Amino acid sequence: MSQADPHGVDLLPLVYGELQRIARSRLAVLGRGRTLDTCGLVHEAYLRLAEHSVLQGVDRQRFLALASQTMRYVLVDAVRRRVAQRRGGGRADVTLNTAALAGKPRTGATAQTPDLSLLALHEALEALSELSPRLVEVVDQHFFVGLTFVEIAELRAQDERTVRRDWEKARLFLARHLDG
Repeated sequence: MSQADPHGVDLLPLVYGELQRIARSRLAVLGRGRTLDTCGLVHEAYLRLAEHSVLQGVDRQRFLALASQTMRYVLVDAVRRRVAQRRGGGRADVTLNTAALAGKPRTGATAQTPDLSLLALHEALEALSELSPRLVEVVDQHFFVGLTFVEIAELRAQDERTVRRDWEKARLFLARHLDG
């Protein structure tokens, strides 16, 4: 199944390289312990974008913003499923073992940290989007997509200083939200 624009052009070959680059950046932020690979993330994000026909007629800036945001939602959905499974998601209850009774740390306990960090960051970005969607786009484009401030400024037809100020505002908001 492929998504075509009104002129019959298949979009996936045109945007696949850009989607892969964004996916690699997104996955690099997560580190180890993830279940999606670059190809899986690209395909899931593309299917979600194509499902709503949002790729038709968008410029590069809007495409990067949509693709990055969609990949964030794909990853957040995957993390939520994984966290739900860890918390019992339909499994039978088990009894405590002697290591747990002795207060010894569980093996793999740190594996949740990247998942929970992604969920916390996602919630912070959602809160920020209510105040300023523009700041969220700067975070997406710089932190997740890996664009420089100069590239973001060119995409937005803005001064680089404006982009840097937006980045600093977003960082301050996110830091306060994540610490609180």
